Amino acid sequence: MRLFGKFSLIVICVCILLLGGLLFLISSFKPPEDKLYIASSSKLPMAQTDFSAYVESTRSWLKKNRVFLTENTTQELIANTPFEVKPKNNESIQRGILLVHGLGDSPFSFSDVANALSEQGFHVRTVLLSGHGSKPSDLLNTKSEEWNLLLEQQVELFKREVDHLYLGGFSTGANLVTTLANKDKSIKGLILYSPAFKHRSLLSFLSPLLTKINAWTIHPKRQFRNYAKYSVLPNNAAEQFYKSSLQVLQSLESSSFDRPVLIAISEKDNVIDTTHVLNLFQNRFTNKSSRLLWFGNKNSHIDDERVAIYQAKFPNQRISNFSHMSMLYEPDNYYYGRDGEHRICDEGPNTKSGYLCATSEKVWYSAFGYHEEGKIYARLTYNPSFNIITDQIKSVFASAKQL
Repeated sequence: MRLFGKFSLIVICVCILLLGGLLFLISSFKPPEDKLYIASSSKLPMAQTDFSAYVESTRSWLKKNRVFLTENTTQELIANTPFEVKPKNNESIQRGILLVHGLGDSPFSFSDVANALSEQGFHVRTVLLSGHGSKPSDLLNTKSEEWNLLLEQQVELFKREVDHLYLGGFSTGANLVTTLANKDKSIKGLILYSPAFKHRSLLSFLSPLLTKINAWTIHPKRQFRNYAKYSVLPNNAAEQFYKSSLQVLQSLESSSFDRPVLIAISEKDNVIDTTHVLNLFQNRFTNKSSRLLWFGNKNSHIDDERVAIYQAKFPNQRISNFSHMSMLYEPDNYYYGRDGEHRICDEGPNTKSGYLCATSEKVWYSAFGYHEEGKIYARLTYNPSFNIITDQIKSVFASAKQL
């Protein structure tokens, strides 16, 4: 017993020393003098009389404040500007869904999802959260309360045009829409991609402290080539994510969610605590029509008939497992798909593994940080089972169509 006590004390001391070293590195880090690190003098527009006015004012703001990363400025504006897609048939629009992107992301996150939902009769709209779409430094002073206010405004606008309104979100966006829908009982249901109810890291609670120590943390030496999402984030962004996580957990603790919900997650997601998501689904999302789609080990024993387990390993496609972001995109997506323009590597091109990832024709795909000996890995940015999610959405909400 005495030996165990000494060992525990040593472990605690080592952890304190490591944490102290980390905080020292963070406090001494200074970002390079670059336009990406200089915040805009104005904020993204929010309150509008209608959605088209909101889209136009947002596009105008982005033209003035975005740091463009490529010569194709038109394509970059399209990726970061909110959009809507109306049903492809001519029937009267009854169902609408507002989709909310994740931290550091953009409306482009739903480029494939929006089309799939419109084919099922949904009128789809997306938003751009404040601090996003322009440059990472615009997240320096952003507060999660701004995100909540924007969603409340857009929800009220949308309610005037559709009979039944649903909400959907990816990662942090899933946190925001779940909190709002649990408060607003008129929302008919939720579609959640990789909901970030709880971060996988045990140190996420330190994010408010890191923000106070320094605005930026040491970041990967990665080229800023991705025009659909930020490649680096200030510490305040992590703090606001943490606040959104606390809010949704408090909301679900005080009141379970009783309307239909579809959740899609990867077992090997390196960002979120997937076991925690599963437990919340089983205990706090009570509707019998709800489904959780678990992409991972088919031998996993999950005792809930509402949970469907799907394979996430496709050796013939060089896929070892699914990533946090791969839920969202079709294999033929022009930017993130199987033959897409953009490949995300864990390391920058100046390192050996980063260079091989960027240039190899035989690269394997997985969640961030996953490795197998003898294989070169990149982030999986598309979902080979995209149609499974689409079909399950149709099944879950078919019974709720006339509600």
